[in-house]
Amino acid sequence: LGLEPRHSPQASPVHRTLLALGHGRLSLPAAATFTQLRLAGADVPVTARASSHLKAHLVLSVPRPSGRAEMASPLGSSSHVPLHRLTLHDHEAAPLNAELARLASGLAQSQPGVGKTNLGGWQSADELFEGSPSACCAKLQAIASAALDEAQRHHQQTGALKEEEMREELKEALEEEHCGAPTWHASHAWLNVNRSGDSNEMHMHDARRWSAVYFVAGRAGGTD
Repeated sequence: LGLEPRHSPQASPVHRTLLALGHGRLSLPAAATFTQLRLAGADVPVTARASSHLKAHLVLSVPRPSGRAEMASPLGSSSHVPLHRLTLHDHEAAPLNAELARLASGLAQSQPGVGKTNLGGWQSADELFEGSPSACCAKLQAIASAALDEAQRHHQQTGALKEEEMREELKEALEEEHCGAPTWHASHAWLNVNRSGDSNEMHMHDARRWSAVYFVAGRAGGTD
């Protein structure tokens, strides 16, 4: 969780929230403590087909949440799961982020949004890529598809991805490391707008599906 060890359950608002038993969000033991999670990563070369979007690919190994080690997953049932951090070229990210920020701000002012994992803030419906998406959303889906291809390719090469879990057409595409366009992956996507005091509660996704987060902007004045 990235939090330093504490001496009291009441040490901070974050701890009080995480330890608030029975509130329907989390249920950690009252004696729970927190230590900083230090992750070791490995840089992975970006393929030529994705290099127009991506400049870096880092793979981290993250401990699997307790009780989920035996759940069915394309990556098996090891005690750790991979976390891929892919970074866009600055010339790609800057205009895309500006457009996404404008879109999010406009939608947050004109639509009520939904209440799912957001604690405060605003969350859109999960149909950002459906129908006739705006140009920035279409580009984001193309980038997300390229990123997923990179992740799938890495696990295919390292043997971590079960062969039967890969669609035949994706396998063929990944064998051509530098030819053609990235595979187009269907996905559900939405926008989150969190301001001071807003957050998203801890939750879990289907272990058989890939989940991703794209950060448009961090908090003002921060180093996020």
